Amino acid sequence: VHCLLVLLYTWIACGNENPASLMRRTLLDKDTVGPAPQRPDPEARGYIYYMYSKEDRLTDWMDVWEHAGKAREEGWKVKEVVFKGTGHCAHMPFDPMRYTECVEQAWGAISKPESKL
Repeated sequence: VHCLLVLLYTWIACGNENPASLMRRTLLDKDTVGPAPQRPDPEARGYIYYMYSKEDRLTDWMDVWEHAGKAREEGWKVKEVVFKGTGHCAHMPFDPMRYTECVEQAWGAISKPESKL
């Protein structure tokens, strides 16, 4: 593990982008994921869901909040869902109904192809 970390930090020291910064930048990059979907009916357009907690010790909630704002600036429709008292990726055990509802809404916004069966 130490060897990999040395390689990673050497990579960054040589002027390459930090993987976390790269991920944040490319998640909304039009060349990577395409432009924000435009449809005649604005309500038919899908949302990007940001589910986070201010108590998350791994990912600062301000980073998530800022990324959601950038997504709005880029033309995406954003829904932010803030959970209280949950850790990183631990929202479902604390509030399963709310979490499930958010996931179902997010998946429901995706157009489903016609079944061939």
